[in-house]
Amino acid sequence: MKCVRCGLREAVHEGLCEYCILELHPPLPPGAIRLVVCPVCGSFRVGGRWQEIPLEEAVLREVEQLLDPRYALLGGEVKVEDSRVRLRLTLDVYGKRAEWEGERELRIRKEVCDRCSRRAGGYYEAIIQLRGAHAEEAANVAVREVESHPSRMAFVTKVERVRGGVDVYVGDRAAARRAARVVREAFGGEYKESSSLYGRRDGRELRRSTYLVRTPEFGPGDVVELGGRRYVVEAMGREFLLRDAWSGALRKERWEALREARLLAKAEDVVEGEIFYVGEGVAHVYDPESGELRQLPAPPWARRGKVLMVRVDDEIILIPGEAR
Repeated sequence: MKCVRCGLREAVHEGLCEYCILELHPPLPPGAIRLVVCPVCGSFRVGGRWQEIPLEEAVLREVEQLLDPRYALLGGEVKVEDSRVRLRLTLDVYGKRAEWEGERELRIRKEVCDRCSRRAGGYYEAIIQLRGAHAEEAANVAVREVESHPSRMAFVTKVERVRGGVDVYVGDRAAARRAARVVREAFGGEYKESSSLYGRRDGRELRRSTYLVRTPEFGPGDVVELGGRRYVVEAMGREFLLRDAWSGALRKERWEALREARLLAKAEDVVEGEIFYVGEGVAHVYDPESGELRQLPAPPWARRGKVLMVRVDDEIILIPGEAR
């Protein structure tokens, strides 16, 4: 049946086609489209929620909130010109697709959002306490992880250098917990969680959490002693990869097994020497520090040529791997 009003298209509802329905019942009320924007972060409040979206998308989402319930928004184009906005909407009208064009006044009001307000007020729900030799590097990882969390409250309130490490104050407990665990995965070491009550709101307890990560004193390239053997730390994390300085064999250990490991030398203490001769279990090695030729027990991997070594007291430890 043709539309009883225009006679051009098939009727879709009560004898009318989709375009005649749009003419008789405009999809938007005649008033202005009103938006609220945070002047600090630029987020828009749409549908009662703060969202980090472009202006055009904010307009389109507000349009969807204002849309006459007869219609469903399938898509649209928005063009903002000063205080006016031009709209081209694709709508579902009783099962038929139709285009509608219109223009409305655009009014934007400024209001500081909940996140920026809390951040400015020093609000935090958790502290990530980073301790040990890698605290500064771990703090950088923690901050990046917090800022990449999807929660709007996942912000860093402050980063504080304290005796023995760094404290990172975080606005969202879940984001802080995830960041602390990422740090633990990257650096290994001791991990602890705790919480304390700091108030009540609407009869509900408000708690602050503390996540402690105590990073090891050693890291990649360092030389450690464990169970009477010397190892070079190749990689660190929940599992540590160790290379036996004598045999050259690789070994994996979890942090719990390394608590008794003793740091012998840091990576920056490793120097380059040279093996001139290997034979009968002895390596003739040039010591760059003393300028002397030393005779050392020859590890199975020892060959003539450049070699890495480190001095521990008066002992020289040869290190497997490529010389720099």
